[in-house]
Amino acid sequence: GPRGGVTLIRHDGIVLVHWPSQKTGTDLSKTPLFQVHLKQKLAGFYDVLSPFDGIRKYIGYDQSLQYGLVGVVALSEDEILAPWQAGLRSDIVITLVMLCTIILIASLLAAQLRFRSRIERILREREERYRLLADNVADIVLLLDTHGKLLFVSQSVKSVLGFDAEALVGRSCFDLIHSGDTQALKAASSKISRRSTTESVDFRVTRADGGIAWLESNFKLAERTEQGGQARIVSVLRDVTTRKAMEDEL
Repeated sequence: GPRGGVTLIRHDGIVLVHWPSQKTGTDLSKTPLFQVHLKQKLAGFYDVLSPFDGIRKYIGYDQSLQYGLVGVVALSEDEILAPWQAGLRSDIVITLVMLCTIILIASLLAAQLRFRSRIERILREREERYRLLADNVADIVLLLDTHGKLLFVSQSVKSVLGFDAEALVGRSCFDLIHSGDTQALKAASSKISRRSTTESVDFRVTRADGGIAWLESNFKLAERTEQGGQARIVSVLRDVTTRKAMEDEL
């Protein structure tokens, strides 16, 4: 390397030749090499400030007793540490890239969590609002499939007909309709081929206590909430028993 060096030294510490300075005759007998290291072992390694160029170097030495010579090879600390420093820089870059990636992913996850929390809150508030309306409106709100199966029944059915809403879900609406009005209701429901079409029909149902109530039904096709979802029918029922009684009197 450009800051390395090779030295051949006589057993008494006199430099015979040094590369690259080409210096000869320098006395190194007072240096740590002769004062400490050679006295401990004939070959080894240590670091020292070079007497030739003042650069800190790592020294590898080996003494030949047969010839009375010491061979020394020196390599600068910068050259030795260069691969490690390059690897360190590479590791730092990789670590920074990974850290930035983790921060980016964490930011995206946090944003996604905030978005999901906001959507869940909106959906929860919307559901609570719809539930409040459905549970407190005087009319009965129904959601049915195209075969007449009840999918949702508002709580107002309790006050109007005396039934528990949960007990009616899953049943057919025709189970409650007076047999004399079944065909009229089926005929009206067959006309709602478009979502803009609304049909209205009056029919009789049997209350939970066995009495007969007249209901006015307005129903239409509901908007599908998912691609390819099955058609649903929304119906609003109003108790018109009193009106029917007055019409009969007239």
